[in-house]
Amino acid sequence: CWEMPYPQHFNKYADLGNYHWRQTYSGKWMRFSPLAHARYDIVLQRISKELNLVPSLGLDVGCGDGVMLHKIRLGRGTAIGLDSDEIGLRIAKDSYQRLNKQEPMLLRASCYEIPFRDESVDFVTAIELIEHLDNPKVFLGEVVRVLVPSGVFCLTTPNRLITQEPRDMYHVLEYTPEELYDLL
Repeated sequence: CWEMPYPQHFNKYADLGNYHWRQTYSGKWMRFSPLAHARYDIVLQRISKELNLVPSLGLDVGCGDGVMLHKIRLGRGTAIGLDSDEIGLRIAKDSYQRLNKQEPMLLRASCYEIPFRDESVDFVTAIELIEHLDNPKVFLGEVVRVLVPSGVFCLTTPNRLITQEPRDMYHVLEYTPEELYDLL
């Protein structure tokens, strides 16, 4: 795990632990959640339509507890997980190692200053990240900067249809489809 100094402002993993793993790979009676898996699998399907995942290098920004990294690995892809949350990265490392019998490539850094060269990755994922950001335009600028010209960017975010207030206390802004389209 490479590390860059970055203050921790996001405490969701300290509060909830490996909640994405529990939602997706529950060991209880409901062992398979199609909705939880779809959050990751649809992104991989979209990326795979645009490029060959196997020789490509990806970056999972806001990797959190590492479920997307595991899904990329299952698809025989390679990705580096980037997150500013130390606890989430520890969970990602432990869970990924347990399931894949190898150490993940993780980097503690800010999505506002991605420590990669220009045009250095083939794809970028951001699963349920943008709604947590104070300055999504800076983040999107960084994504454009690090992607190769033919690169693929896939993000997911909750769809705010009715309520004006974020449904999750950790969210800065939840987007309607029109708002997200305009931002992108």
